[in-house]
Amino acid sequence: MLKYVFPLCLVLLPYSGWANSLDSALLNCKKITHDDQRLACFDQIQLTSGSAETAAAEAVVVAAPVAAKSQTVLTEDDFGLEHKSAVKDKLQTNTTVQLTKLTKTPFGLLIFSFENGQIWRQVSKETFSAKTGKTYILERAAFNSFFLSEEGGGRKTRVRRDQ
Repeated sequence: MLKYVFPLCLVLLPYSGWANSLDSALLNCKKITHDDQRLACFDQIQLTSGSAETAAAEAVVVAAPVAAKSQTVLTEDDFGLEHKSAVKDKLQTNTTVQLTKLTKTPFGLLIFSFENGQIWRQVSKETFSAKTGKTYILERAAFNSFFLSEEGGGRKTRVRRDQ
């Protein structure tokens, strides 16, 4: 074991001395009170350390402008689809729709087609009675999920938008 540790220490010893000299040089530059002289001192350390290319690359990354978020208002046609697009700024909490077509899947879940062309599918298998021609409320729940309930109260069922 010692035959491996001793040569390793000999190899790493010069690097520790270089790190100490770099630390002391940085501390000396930090003590300078005049701004221009302090900047020149740090620049000199940067040039002698050999990492000028990495510092220039970091400076370019820091100087890159950051694009501002665009403010966009979602329309009724986009209700329930915002998680599929990059627009998430102004979210509607609920919308009122009229049921035009009601179908049932082989598993007993309901598929709701509304007058505005949206198609929503029941996610949770629970009893929910719906009739065509009635008005329903689609409301936002947690984690990009939605509830469908009859206007004026009653039971809710969890739904997701297909189209």
